[in-house]
Amino acid sequence: TVNLPVKAYAGSNPALSTTRPPPELAACKRAGFGSGRAGDKLLIRMTIMPAKIEPGPSFKDNLAQLSPIDGVARIDLINGKGDVAASIANEPGKQGSLAVYLYLEQVFGPIDAAAAQHGLQIFGEHTADARGRPGAHPNVDRLLAIASGAGALRVEVFPA
Repeated sequence: TVNLPVKAYAGSNPALSTTRPPPELAACKRAGFGSGRAGDKLLIRMTIMPAKIEPGPSFKDNLAQLSPIDGVARIDLINGKGDVAASIANEPGKQGSLAVYLYLEQVFGPIDAAAAQHGLQIFGEHTADARGRPGAHPNVDRLLAIASGAGALRVEVFPA
């Protein structure tokens, strides 16, 4: 997330063709940002979304296309009832799964069937192994279940 300071409408600005505040300023006031007066400074919060990747057959190659996870301690996967279904910590052996789930949340939002299908492609060869050995790859198993109709999961991120 990037915070960008933005100087809103200033009534004395000769470059503006009107002395009335632009409608965006009134909309900001209605949304609770600023007072709606000329000269207000607003802080706009913007999240930069990663581009959707085209996964290949290799998990290692797919992982190299994902954003770094350095600033993340863990994620919790929250089910439809609001319970923590699972946690994935930023520790050896789990960092690949953490990167995939974080990427899916950034691109798709809640991890639904479409996100799960995409995630299974990213996991590459591990997906076939998980199908043949249920329980060997629990984070892949979870995506297989969602792709087959299990409920979506929301991702809650905990910074490092």
